[in-house]
Amino acid sequence: MQKIEQAINGIQDAIKNISNNLIDCSPDMRIRMTALSQHFEVAISALKKQLPQKVKKWKGLNETACPECGFAFGYYDYDDEKFEYCYNCGQKLDWESEVEHDA
Repeated sequence: MQKIEQAINGIQDAIKNISNNLIDCSPDMRIRMTALSQHFEVAISALKKQLPQKVKKWKGLNETACPECGFAFGYYDYDDEKFEYCYNCGQKLDWESEVEHDA
């Protein structure tokens, strides 16, 4: 997990460097560097999905849900299937420390 966070921080630093140096670039290079920054943002988003997030546990509804997209997985008292990733958005899940929320 630490390597993923380091990679995210490194990419964010690269985006900042690109942004800080765009003024000195030719118009063509600005277009290329802006596109590169956008690719970096996609990479950050994908890397963040690899960091486990605590599963939401809705007390009143007796359901579990993805912390990222809110997709409901099922009734936690009856369903013992605990999968590693949300099959709706791909977020890595942490079932060991579910977060309880009021319905």
